[in-house]
Amino acid sequence: MELQWLILVAIILSTILWGEMRLSGTASNQTSQRRYRQSSPLESNTHNQIIITLINTLFEKNPREEQHSERVAELCLSIGRSLGLSNLELEELELTGLLHDIGKIVVDEAILNKAARLDEREWKNIQRHPVVGYRLLNFIPGMSSIAASVLTHHERWDGKGYPRGLKGEEIPLNARIVAVADAYDAMVSFRPYRSSLTHEEALAELQKQAGTQFDPRIIEAFVSSMGKEKDPITPFRQKEYLAFQESIYPRLVVE
Repeated sequence: MELQWLILVAIILSTILWGEMRLSGTASNQTSQRRYRQSSPLESNTHNQIIITLINTLFEKNPREEQHSERVAELCLSIGRSLGLSNLELEELELTGLLHDIGKIVVDEAILNKAARLDEREWKNIQRHPVVGYRLLNFIPGMSSIAASVLTHHERWDGKGYPRGLKGEEIPLNARIVAVADAYDAMVSFRPYRSSLTHEEALAELQKQAGTQFDPRIIEAFVSSMGKEKDPITPFRQKEYLAFQESIYPRLVVE
């Protein structure tokens, strides 16, 4: 499956080079494309088009991923500002947040959209996505740093994460930031098989995991960013997002 998608990237590249592809995307992911173009470190229009194609592919398979990636990118920016990162560093961080789950394009659509808990086989399938994302992005010149962060955004501060079992500052800074933003968004998001947490409950859980799952400094910066920016994910927007989540999931009665 991974080889098939790497071959697809090669086909996309050759098609663009011959001028046969026009990548406009759907109306639903124009915002993500604009965010990508604004933060992209790439000068090559060809390479930009490849990444936009990958973004479109994932988001059209699963609209929830677009909403999630947009929110993670936004939260990453808030954390990065709190840490005092430069504008250039913030641009790379934002793009890392947007692309962190790009490897899920190889995951079966039925698994991505499953309205119940994943079984062990399905979970192992999902766990491939950091490695796949790394391979796809590392294929593109100028994306190696972002690819490294995509690879490691599910590592843990205590070394118990995946895929490499890195710990502490062995994990790239941007990956540590994405991990916190990703976890927060997952906790406040609707799932048919569990209730979403409130903003306050999610913050408390993140603080509980500081020093084990997450870098304590990133948690501190995240909490600080919530205070400075009065929570970029406001209660109104959270309700709006939850309504969207509920609308795209099949109705399911969970016993």
